[in-house]
Amino acid sequence: MKKAILIIILLVFVAGGFFGFKFYRKYYGNNIKKDGYVLIPHQANFKQILDSAAKYVDNKEAFEAVAKEKDLDKYFKPGRYHFQKGLGNANLVNMIKAG
Repeated sequence: MKKAILIIILLVFVAGGFFGFKFYRKYYGNNIKKDGYVLIPHQANFKQILDSAAKYVDNKEAFEAVAKEKDLDKYFKPGRYHFQKGLGNANLVNMIKAG
């Protein structure tokens, strides 16, 4: 009985660690392949923002998913943004939303 409970607890921790790691990588892991500047004009739409960021972002699907979850398609500030290596998707989206 104790052995079965221990195995179940261990499996829960392993599964939690796996999903926690995937969450961390999606939101906070490095997703910039090269440094550069992205210009977002006043009349830009969500697709244009994604296209502008595409040449600097490593995992475009993860960036788009985080951007949609954080409502970047509705709220963004036009401007010139410095995409630096080491930034994660959440930081990029927050930077574009804040201006």
